[in-house]
This record gives sequence, structure tokens and C-alpha cells, in this order.
Amino acid sequence: MASANPYPSLTEAAGDRAAPSDALQALPVAGRKRSSEWLLMIACFFLSWQLVRVPQYNFTLSDGAFALALGSLLLAGRINSAFLGRLTALWIVGVLCLLGGLFVGSIANDLTERWFVVASQYFIALLVLPVVLSSFDRSVLHQCGMAFVYGVALSQVLGILALQFVGYHALVPYFGRTIVLGNDRIGAMTAEPNANGAVCVYALLLLVVALMERRVSISAGLVLAGLLLAGLAFSASFTAIVALILISGALGLMTWSRGVWRIGVPVIAFALCYIGLGGPLPSVFVDRVAEAIVGLDLSQAGTFTSRTELIGEAWSRADSHFLVGLGVDQYRIASLHGAPVHNLPLLLLNEGGAIAFVGLLSLLLCLLAASVLIGDRDSLGGVICLCALIIVLIYTMSLPHMYARHWFGPALIIFATYLVSPVPRPIIDENAPLVGSAFPSRANARRGAET
Repeated sequence: MASANPYPSLTEAAGDRAAPSDALQALPVAGRKRSSEWLLMIACFFLSWQLVRVPQYNFTLSDGAFALALGSLLLAGRINSAFLGRLTALWIVGVLCLLGGLFVGSIANDLTERWFVVASQYFIALLVLPVVLSSFDRSVLHQCGMAFVYGVALSQVLGILALQFVGYHALVPYFGRTIVLGNDRIGAMTAEPNANGAVCVYALLLLVVALMERRVSISAGLVLAGLLLAGLAFSASFTAIVALILISGALGLMTWSRGVWRIGVPVIAFALCYIGLGGPLPSVFVDRVAEAIVGLDLSQAGTFTSRTELIGEAWSRADSHFLVGLGVDQYRIASLHGAPVHNLPLLLLNEGGAIAFVGLLSLLLCLLAASVLIGDRDSLGGVICLCALIIVLIYTMSLPHMYARHWFGPALIIFATYLVSPVPRPIIDENAPLVGSAFPSRANARRGAET
């Protein structure tokens, strides 16, 4: 006897009881699914383009695409609320603690308006993005990862061309100190050199993974890697170079037997030959980064010395704000240096007290635990997630508030890729809420398959 079809079509399931409306017939389910995937890829492509935004709200083009993708998922009933699996509850508690600690400090200092602005930014970065990303299958997220890589690569092209053919003085009246800085560092479309260096490192990690999994051709990979490394050099970010060195070491040590040597050896050989033959490097990179590394003198690495002074001051002030913080963005006012401390844990400890600090710690522990859980079933995925976590840790120790989506967003793409199922979910599960009882439940579908 032929088995019953566990996933009937819309017409078969609804019959005469719940015929779809004309509007639903005009907009097929598959079409809506494709549109949400395109919206997600657009969001990931422009994830690093912080310059393309509504300035007063810090709402970027990428944010808009994520919002539209979220709306499409809600209409289709395909939201995955358990985006970190069993760790989701701890992640949400961490976000609430981070925002709650800042709220208490802001209320105590009558700064609620600024808190709402910053809280909305963190809400998008730490809750909306993971929910949207985890609602798609792995094949879509692989494409989104490469969309991010292409977006970052194009950003570097625009930044380098602007530096070489337009120049700082011609750009600053229109774009400020964003695409190009006065010392010839580029922020490209990320609008800030250190942030641009960070997205280049994330993009290189995603590109290496794609090459290892043979999802990108060698020729395309070499072109993209060259653009990303050029952008990294012109950004002249010491922190980004340190992050690249650390994840390269981790990736090489833990995945050497998986074929990473096929990528690593040619890249290292090319880099040694290029430098050995006197290949040109941006002078700002040589002055800020190369000499600091070669001479082991961190005082040459940009503003490293002043940042260590800020960290020392923040540590000495932390006891006074352990329970109730200063409130959002108030550390720069209280500081003798008139600047925020470039260390997110210390900044949150001062502005949001111990509650906000514990919230951040919970988020980082969630990512670490997720890396371990992923590694149990997919060793390569676990290593990739661990490398993404290394990048996040380096920047949390080097920056003030990190609510701009390009800080956590690429890492969340990586984690979502290896947390979701590699097999697309059945279409009946994705779209059942559209017609209600016309669709069988998941349990009924399984029973039908067994008959």
C-alpha cells in the first residue's frame, strides 16, 4: 500500500475547509521564502557598511534588510526562538543583565533617554540578529557568510580607490573622517579603521572556511584574500593584526590535518616572498603596526599607551560603581582623560555596575559553551566558532561599547551556521501558521510517514 503523503500540498491539506485567499494564491509560500533569503543576504552583504545609515538613529541599510527579513519570517511562521539551543535562556538573561545594569545606572543619574538609544542598539545586535540568522538552514547561511565577505571586499576596493584617487581633504567635507583619515588610514564603508580591520579579519576567517569546504574556487579565493589583506594593511589596525595572527595560529594547529595546510602554506610562502622581495606596504601600516611588532614596542602601536592609562583609571574607579554604575556613556565625562575606556568589561563595570558586567560575562560564556557543543559533533565547526570567539574577546578587551552590528554580527553568522541543521526544515513546518488547521501537526506528519 502506498504510504500517505506526510507533507501534503496546500490544496490537498486545506481541501474545501480552508481554501487559501486570493492574496495567498498570488504570493506563493516558496516565493516568500526566497524573498526572506534574499533580504538576509542583502543584510549580510551590507553588514560592515556602517557608513550607509541614518546617523541620528544609527540605523543602517543592513538593519533595514534584517528588519524586513524578520517581518517575512513572522508572516511565514518560521521564527526560531531557540537560536542557541539549550543556551538560549542564558543568553537572554545575559542580555537582560547587561541592559538592566546600564538602566539602573542611567535611572540613578537621570539619563533614561540615552539608555533607550543604546539599549535598542544592543537589542538589535544581540537578540534580533541571532533570531533571524538561526531561522534559516545552513546552506542559506553559507551564502550569507560569503555575501558578507563580498561586501567587505567591495568596501576595501572603494576605500583604497578613495585614498589613492580622491584623498582625505576632498572627502572630509562630505563624509568626515570616515572613509579616509588624515594619516592615510582607511575606514572604508565601515567608517572607522579599527572596525574596518575587524571586519576584514572576520571576512578572512569566513573565506578560509569556504575554501576548506570547497565552496569557493581557488582563483576567486585568492582575489578576495588579496583585497581583504590590502584593506587590512591600509587600515593599519594593530588589534586586527593581532586577531589575525591568533586565529591563524589556532586554525592552523587545530585543523592542519583537515587540509588547512593547502591554504596556509601557499599564503605564508607568498607573504614571505612579497616582503622578502621588498614589495610595497602602506607607510601607515609600517609605522603603526610593522615596527611595533618587529621591535616588540607596543608604544608604537597607535594609541596603545593612552589606552592602558584609561584601563588603569577605570580599574581604580570600579569599586565606587560596583552596585550602581554611572549610566550610559557617562564614563567619558567622569574620566580625567575625557574619553571612554577601551575595554568593554571595565566600561560596563563602571557604567552599569556588577549586573552589566555579569551580563557580558554570560554572553561570552554562552559563545564558549556553544563552541564546545558544536565541536562535539563537528570538529571543524567547533574550531571555526572558537576562532570567531577569539576575535570577539580581543575586541571586547580593546573597545568601548560594541553595539554596532559589525562587531558581533559576523560571529553570530558563524555560530548560527554551525548550530542550525544542515538539512532544510520541511516546508510544512515553516509555513503551517499561514493556514492554521489546514496543515497537519508535526506529530501527525510523522505518523503519516510511518503508515
